[in-house]
Amino acid sequence: GLSWAFWGNESTRAEQFKSLLGNTYTVVDFKKRIKELKKKGFNLGPFYLHTGTEDQYIGGSRHIRDWMLKQGLKLEYHESPGGHNWSFWKRVSADIIDFHWRTLNVDFKIKEE
Repeated sequence: GLSWAFWGNESTRAEQFKSLLGNTYTVVDFKKRIKELKKKGFNLGPFYLHTGTEDQYIGGSRHIRDWMLKQGLKLEYHESPGGHNWSFWKRVSADIIDFHWRTLNVDFKIKEE
């Protein structure tokens, strides 16, 4: 998954993420890459975005939501009370896991010993 956290102030936040995670992408890079993949015929998505209504980066989340929908991408988007913090992410992590189970359509078999 991607974190949109660095999109609020692309230049500064992208450099912070790059120092922590290695190479990272700005919203401009993301949009360019999506357009390239669509042009090559890749079936992209679905994508999942969940942001807190008190998150200081909600504007960036709404911007990318609108852009992704305009591109015709499959997107599940949610806003719920909370900020940009661990208590919010912990609360919504079950929804994120549920999204992956539903969309990846993987049938895991547990081998019993």
